[in-house]
Amino acid sequence: MLGSKLSWASVGQTDPQGARQPVGSSRGDWQLQAIAQLLNVTPPIAPMGLPEGQTAAQAAGQLLADSRRLGEELATRHGPDHAALVEVAVKTNLLLLLYEKKPTLGGAIRQAVDAAAARADLPPEACGPLIDLLSGEPSAASVRESVFELHSRVERLLRTAPAGP
Repeated sequence: MLGSKLSWASVGQTDPQGARQPVGSSRGDWQLQAIAQLLNVTPPIAPMGLPEGQTAAQAAGQLLADSRRLGEELATRHGPDHAALVEVAVKTNLLLLLYEKKPTLGGAIRQAVDAAAARADLPPEACGPLIDLLSGEPSAASVRESVFELHSRVERLLRTAPAGP
């Protein structure tokens, strides 16, 4: 959930229909701070959101830098599976940000998500539908829908998983 909140807070919220929500209008900023505090990791530096005039590529670069640092901290404090969950969330949210204009990135992101899902010990049914979809040439709308479904499946898995040691 932390990776998803980081992504949404960093680039502004996109709803399941693809409509952008204004930065600061989502609950992502305070949720990100609360989850980071709960996990005892350093949250990204505020202000969050896609600044006026920033391109999607610039936002993606900043998101990757923030998530890399966060992933390293999570791996140290909680294990590599936690860092891998952040990677799944961030990379799938990058699809929401970039796929429509750069569908060629789908293959590389598919491979990264597939590898991260394995490191996170996610069952195949969690990410499999998106991985399978990205093996072809899907529309941006179908990718968007599949990403949101993946996030819902992973959230349900995390909510029902037994507490760790």
